[in-house]
Amino acid sequence: MITANEKQRLMEQHRQDPHATQAAGLKCAAGLAVLALIAVIGVQSGQSDSAGEEARAAAANQPRVSASVADAQKTMEERRERFGRSAPPSGAIAASLASGHTMSTEPQVQAVDEVTMLRRAND
Repeated sequence: MITANEKQRLMEQHRQDPHATQAAGLKCAAGLAVLALIAVIGVQSGQSDSAGEEARAAAANQPRVSASVADAQKTMEERRERFGRSAPPSGAIAASLASGHTMSTEPQVQAVDEVTMLRRAND
């Protein structure tokens, strides 16, 4: 703790120093200038980032076909040629379709081909 005499002595020193208030004012002004400079730099880098983000978004919207997707598409086309698109079903499935009954009581789900599934998996 500071004694009363030390406190009084320090108060007298600060009262006698005329440059103390000016120095404190200059320190505050320098701090504000640094903050303003940081804000200006942040705004400028934010503008360049937004241009980069727009370019990235445009590139993301364009379809990208990787080697695995291209290979899957090729394989799917080969299978379609080999087995045919409209080959009639056979066996129990054909019998149930002919009678108009479905094998399951679950609601029908729209079929999705392999290529669509691979595209969704790669996105």
